[in-house]
Amino acid sequence: MPKVLEFSVRTRASDSLDDVRKSIEGAFNIKFAEGEYEFAPAYVSNLLGMIVGLFQWGEDYLLETRIEDIRFLEAAEKRRLEPVRVSEPVANMLTIIGPYKWRIATPEDEAKDRAIGEELDRQQLDDEAPPTWGDRL
Repeated sequence: MPKVLEFSVRTRASDSLDDVRKSIEGAFNIKFAEGEYEFAPAYVSNLLGMIVGLFQWGEDYLLETRIEDIRFLEAAEKRRLEPVRVSEPVANMLTIIGPYKWRIATPEDEAKDRAIGEELDRQQLDDEAPPTWGDRL
């Protein structure tokens, strides 16, 4: 079964999302552009066939990946891809070479994440206009 990389790490910082973006650009030698990741406003880039999203979620800044390279998607149609989670080494690397302490999500983080997502879903259903993510996080 072909393997693909994926990671999800987070940090809590008093700095702006733009400052965090600059740190990651230097660490990964990539450039982010403004866009969307999982329907939220985010900085996005590409790395090793992965879409990388940097965005604010609650009190944390999240850096996550998903596969969107058409070659991987075509391969997935033919055979199952096995994700290899590299979150812990990515968090360690970013913490060592950058100014922020990165970590993987705890069960408490995941519960808070679900609660935020559920609240946003409820608000979107109640609103006639699309949600303004920045006002609701």
